[in-house]
Amino acid sequence: MSLKKLIEQKRINTLGINSGTSVDGVDLALLSVWFSPDGSTRVKVLGHSTVRYPQELRELIMKLSQAPHSTVEEIALADEALGVFFGRKAKAFIDNLRKKNYHTHLISSHGQTIRHIPESKNIAGISVRATFQIGAPERIATLTGIPVVSHFRQAHVAFGGEGSPITTGAIASLLSSRTENRIVVNIGGIANVFDLPASYKLNAKSAFDCGPGNVLIDLATSKLFGKPYDRGGEIASSGTLSSRLLTLISSNEFFDYTGAKSSGRKESKSSSLSTGRERYSAAALEKIIKSSRDLKISNRDMISTLSELTALKIAEAIFKILKYCDTNLCVYLTGGGLKNRDLIKRIRRLLHGIDVKSVAKLGYHPDYLEAISYAVMGYWTLKGKPTLAPEIIARRRGINVKKTKPLAPVLGRLIQAPQRKAWDYIAEQNT
Repeated sequence: MSLKKLIEQKRINTLGINSGTSVDGVDLALLSVWFSPDGSTRVKVLGHSTVRYPQELRELIMKLSQAPHSTVEEIALADEALGVFFGRKAKAFIDNLRKKNYHTHLISSHGQTIRHIPESKNIAGISVRATFQIGAPERIATLTGIPVVSHFRQAHVAFGGEGSPITTGAIASLLSSRTENRIVVNIGGIANVFDLPASYKLNAKSAFDCGPGNVLIDLATSKLFGKPYDRGGEIASSGTLSSRLLTLISSNEFFDYTGAKSSGRKESKSSSLSTGRERYSAAALEKIIKSSRDLKISNRDMISTLSELTALKIAEAIFKILKYCDTNLCVYLTGGGLKNRDLIKRIRRLLHGIDVKSVAKLGYHPDYLEAISYAVMGYWTLKGKPTLAPEIIARRRGINVKKTKPLAPVLGRLIQAPQRKAWDYIAEQNT
């Protein structure tokens, strides 16, 4: 199908591909996306799957994410290798769904973040922010023969944002309610909060990162117990919270050691936390471990305290929103953190009296909401659709939309697929 015909097509089956900060696997979700007569976005999920990373590839990604310096050659080769991995797994998934007569027309890939710099840096007299994802979309398009939309975070930064969160419009479109005030919390490697009001005055932000999700718990569990993560929160639940350690690490200043000073110039501070492993990194864990040793805190008690920290930062973010609304409110959780039963219990305890549910209650699998969101964003990019989030929130909170800034289109990089004959040859060479 030509790109022109694809753009003109009303319903487009779009495959969303997501790999998050936890680096535990690649989530794939195929959905049919279309605009209803009133202009709202409608979706039907056709299938989803998760592919675990081979250990060697996961270790490479973790190394690039945590190393203070990597060579251009290392990054370039990893970008291509991950693109091949994404492309092969996407093609297998697409071929499998084709047997059910579900055809894929478009792919939307987030890539894998290896560095995120939300603070403005002065480079050769030019003030810029940056974010970097690997997983060459050209490789995906070549191996599948399907157009690919990518580089959403870079587009967000280019438009003046910080590169996170970027799924605000899609989340608002999928999960907003006319009658219920909703707060959606995505507990991935980093925890993000999405404020979706039914109707009340405008808050400063509609979405923001609030602190660590699974990242510190996973790092500590791996280093101290030799396990990739705390399954169900079993280790944390067997430990005891250390109030002394929690007081120490709950301060943002504890992790605030990444400020750039090499240029000798004053840099502007970001209004949100870093969304990568730069802040909640292996180096940060070593600092926590040292503090724990100084306080004579056991490993299990440390995991318990890190779990409490995660729950506390999420609760604090929600309480900020409650200043604007405390009635007819429900908190919906999504992401891998939902599988940590101990963590969810802590969140419920801290949010005592507030209804807390899984996004599964809204019809979406919590493991695939981000992949679904990227599929929607890919569709919007192809159609040139502006993000709905600012308009929705402005209207529902009584703000005159005409006085707001013009809405930006959802930007992404569109990679066209090779011509069919060329694709058959290239795909053969890459398998």
